[in-house]
Amino acid sequence: MKTYILTGGKSSRFGSDKLLADAGGKPVLQRMLDVLLPVSRDLVLCGNPALQSRFDHKVLPDTTTLNGPLNGIFSCLTDRYDGSRFLIAGDMPGITSAGLSWYLDAAGSKPDGLVLPVTPDGKKHFLHLLISPGLAGPAVSALEPPVPQSVFQWLSRLPVQEIQVPHEVAGHFKNVNFRSDLSHD
Repeated sequence: MKTYILTGGKSSRFGSDKLLADAGGKPVLQRMLDVLLPVSRDLVLCGNPALQSRFDHKVLPDTTTLNGPLNGIFSCLTDRYDGSRFLIAGDMPGITSAGLSWYLDAAGSKPDGLVLPVTPDGKKHFLHLLISPGLAGPAVSALEPPVPQSVFQWLSRLPVQEIQVPHEVAGHFKNVNFRSDLSHD
């Protein structure tokens, strides 16, 4: 499995680069790397090339003019790799080893397709996806014209398998949009 952390975006609602914001004494992105590295040594940042020097990881820059996170998703899907791809948003400081293990175990039990977590509040976490090897090509094709305007539209073109997240690990899937989202650490 290769892990791709989506690091693009402007953080406009946050007011500054939220991946560099302090979350419990570490930048948000560093907290994520600390949890992800023991699970996936093959880890790539997708989006912001300036992060490469700060975090010492390969960066795949956004190469298209698709809307929002679809740029990073396209870069991840067109990277030369034949195995499963785990795509995760870079702004999830609540990520835990327990939550990650639960998701990867649950998603791994569904070997064909794209696995989408749904938390107990009914929220679908579109930027937390495990994509099987055979779905990378169709996932790229689903980004072709007519170009989807959102991740939701893109996913509607693909065989998505939803998994229900238990309450115990639901916090793992919370992302940061505003500074107040970090006050719960």
